Amino acid sequence: MDNDPPTNLDRIDAGIPECVCPYCGVDMNAMMDPSQTKGRTPQPGQPAICVECLEVSIIDQDMTLRAPLLEEIRDEWIEPIQMARKVLKEKRDERERREREEEGKRN
Repeated sequence: MDNDPPTNLDRIDAGIPECVCPYCGVDMNAMMDPSQTKGRTPQPGQPAICVECLEVSIIDQDMTLRAPLLEEIRDEWIEPIQMARKVLKEKRDERERREREEEGKRN
């Protein structure tokens, strides 16, 4: 059972080929939709946020990720991206804390 707090971020698996974050190289085969539009399939030109390094990438025409050009970042993306980064960082920090606790119990 997932004990993470509910968020407005929905995991989207449909149509995402395996690719890597252009910043940290982590494998990414699903994306979180920071637009708060449930059920939307990711489209080329939309932002994606790496759950590891929290950097913003752009979904390219082949549905892989690339670093954005400055002129591609839209003003209306800023607030949802900041919110998504905050939530993802909190989830990552909590996951890492639980992993450290589990490791401590094993030692």
